[in-house]
Amino acid sequence: MDNLTDLAQTVHDIEHQGAELTRAWYLGSTGSDTDLKHLQNATTESIKALQELSDNLNERLLSTPENDRQTVQYAYNLVQELLQSRQANDELLNSLLEQQNSHFSEYYRALSVKEKAAEQQAEKLLKTVQKLH
Repeated sequence: MDNLTDLAQTVHDIEHQGAELTRAWYLGSTGSDTDLKHLQNATTESIKALQELSDNLNERLLSTPENDRQTVQYAYNLVQELLQSRQANDELLNSLLEQQNSHFSEYYRALSVKEKAAEQQAEKLLKTVQKLH
């Protein structure tokens, strides 16, 4: 595997962990502050990997002939969407952690939905990056 695939796999693994952690939240359970901090750490790691992946894909875009750019461009766009989603998720997590014990179950449900969507997006990204070889 190359660096692009490794980074995409890292993002996929992190997002899968987040989706697993928050799965019960969708049904109304709430997580502990420890769970939120764990999810926040995972989100931070995902953002770092996505930023590196974005930089690498951008370099690849610049060196790819015009007629071969479609898949690289699609992968780059997926990374940008996922990066924005993860940054918004990080803001929500920061807000929840600052509120201390006044968490609403709707926020946990929203986090669960966002994590599931991120997992699906990361799966698409991984499959797309794997096609670049």
